[in-house]
Amino acid sequence: MLKHYVASALRAWRHAPWATVVIVLILALGLVGYVAARAYLRVFIQPIELTALPFVASLALTLLVACLAVARQTWSAARLKPASVLRHE
Repeated sequence: MLKHYVASALRAWRHAPWATVVIVLILALGLVGYVAARAYLRVFIQPIELTALPFVASLALTLLVACLAVARQTWSAARLKPASVLRHE
């Protein structure tokens, strides 16, 4: 049964090309934010060291929340019975 839900989630992913665009934009904006923060910190006399860890962590958290939201919607849509949905529509 889990195999069916994973397969339906993958089919939904293929039919949503905007999801790839969103991921690319998140990666690009994360890179821009990292470069901008490094440039800003170079202005100070004693700049602190800035690593990529906060940016990678925020990217991972963003993708996790997005995947969980899509998985929840897919899971709830897959459990519905088509006849009852049409009856209550």
